[in-house]
Amino acid sequence: KAQHNTDSIDVQKRAVEYFFVEVTGLQEQERFDEGFELIEYCRELDPESAAIQYLASRYHLALGNDSLAKNMLEYIVETNPDNEAYSEALMQYYYSKCDLQAAIALYEKLASTAKSKEEIYTVLYSLYYENGDYEKALATLDEITKFVGNTTDMMVQRLKLYLHLGRNDEAVKLAQLMI
Repeated sequence: KAQHNTDSIDVQKRAVEYFFVEVTGLQEQERFDEGFELIEYCRELDPESAAIQYLASRYHLALGNDSLAKNMLEYIVETNPDNEAYSEALMQYYYSKCDLQAAIALYEKLASTAKSKEEIYTVLYSLYYENGDYEKALATLDEITKFVGNTTDMMVQRLKLYLHLGRNDEAVKLAQLMI
C-alpha cells in the first residue's frame, strides 16, 4: 500500500510538471484562457508550489483579482524569502497599489539578505526618494556608491538630496567639486 501511495504521488508530480510546461507554452501562444484553467488545475494538484502560485498570481492580477494575487505573492515570499524574483513581484504589486511603506519594508528586508545588493539598493533609493524620506535615500545612495563609485550621476543625485534636506552649503560644495 505504501508503494502505491508513492507511485501516485510521483504520477501527480509528473502531471503537475507537464501541465506547468504546457501553461508556459499556452502563454507564448497567447492562449491565456486555457493557460489560466490549467494553472488553476495545477494549484489544485500542488497548492504548496511557489512556482505555480507565482504564475497563478500573474493571471489573477491580469484578471483584477488583486486580493487573491497579493495573498499568493505574500505566501510565496514568506515561504521562499531568498527568492529575489518573488520578492520583486510582491514589491511591484505594492508599488502599483501605491503602498510605498510595504514596498520599502520588503526591500529593506531583501537588502539585508540579498547577494546582489546594487540593484536592490537602487530600487530602495527610488522608493525612499519618492516617499520623501531623503535621509534614508542619502544613506542608501552611499551604499550604491560603494558599488558604482562616485560617478557624476551619483553626485547629481546627492546634490538633489542635499537641496531637499536644506543642506545648501553641502550642495554648493558638491557643485564646486563637480564643476
